[in-house]
Amino acid sequence: MNHEIIKILIVDDHAMSRKGMVLLLAEEADIKVVGETDSGQEAMQQVSALAPDIVLMEVAMRRLNGIETTRQIVSKFPHIKVIAYSTYSRKHYIDGMLSAGASAYLLKQSDPKELLQGIREVMRGNMFLSNAITGQVLQAYVEQIADQPSEIRLREDVGILHTKLHPPPVMPDLVLRKHLNEHLDAGRVQPLILISAPAGYGKSTLASSWLKQCDWLSAWISLDKSDSDLPQFLLYFMAAIEDVFPINFEQTLSMVNAPQLPSISILVTSLSNELGRIEQPFILVLDDYHRINTQSAVNELLDHLLQRPPLSLHLVILTRRDPPLHLVNLRARGQVTELRMKNLCFTRSETKLLLENAADFTASNMTLNNLEREIEGWVVGLRMISQVLRTNDDQDGFLNNLNGGVHQTNAYLLQEVFSRQARC
Repeated sequence: MNHEIIKILIVDDHAMSRKGMVLLLAEEADIKVVGETDSGQEAMQQVSALAPDIVLMEVAMRRLNGIETTRQIVSKFPHIKVIAYSTYSRKHYIDGMLSAGASAYLLKQSDPKELLQGIREVMRGNMFLSNAITGQVLQAYVEQIADQPSEIRLREDVGILHTKLHPPPVMPDLVLRKHLNEHLDAGRVQPLILISAPAGYGKSTLASSWLKQCDWLSAWISLDKSDSDLPQFLLYFMAAIEDVFPINFEQTLSMVNAPQLPSISILVTSLSNELGRIEQPFILVLDDYHRINTQSAVNELLDHLLQRPPLSLHLVILTRRDPPLHLVNLRARGQVTELRMKNLCFTRSETKLLLENAADFTASNMTLNNLEREIEGWVVGLRMISQVLRTNDDQDGFLNNLNGGVHQTNAYLLQEVFSRQARC
């Protein structure tokens, strides 16, 4: 979101602190303080009336619970950013504010330049922590590692299976799906593209072929059940991106290697800040996301990441079922592009072209009508048909025997394919 003037509302029960902040921000040409208050009820009223871009929120006040007020603001006004601004640096307050939805946590005693940097980073869509807080959080987990060397499992030494970071190869008889590629090109500017459909509808093939013609850099992870483990998922997440960009996720990796993970909000803040160093947009595909357990903390991590996504990161999730993310909120904010089974079904022209490319068979209109009725555009079913056609002397007869609906046709095709492979 680009603004010529960044509008700030200050919520703080220390009058001198408010005055000092107003004087500091008055020197910035692109920042304007539009209001100030010291109470929770008035804070909500001013947020509604003044529509600030950022609320600068003291965490602990006599007349206001900063954590709860932040939660209310983010819930009712999701376009407004909250920056925690406090003398308190205890973990309880940091976790509480970030979990409530704050986009940054800054210390009053820090260099004023850091506050200005934090405001501008938040307006760019990034998360931000004071240097002192970042160091404090990281140091806490480094000390845990130092205190328990015998219990550490240095996860980076477990190894990455690099074949999981490669997209599937594109088949030579691929049917280029121009309308879907154009839809993905248009949707890639959103934080999330969701391609959700049952098995066999060409999700991975579509994504892989699209990336080959896309002018953005991309990374890929083929997920399996073991990636439901949050530290393992993060290792693959970081490894995939490091294959594309010369970036080191040093801070997040230190947290992953700790005997006990920090909270999701701390992990997301660290990861988001490190992703914020990547300036150019890129695509990260998470293939087979249905293999991630619905109770896994991976879902919570991605949900938090998508609430305030780094500007450079654009996720593509390929799955057989919708992931347990807050898709309704993403739709409401216009931050997700979706493709589903009805979008992935082959059209008549694509079916005709596939049979020509894969089986050197030109289908008549009658045959196409029958295939449309029996297969309903199911990509894998059409590929099985092409396999049979390549070795069938009575191609028309075979196609005319396809009847009984999708399920019966699928069983018949499987039997035909397996029987022919057995005779080879």
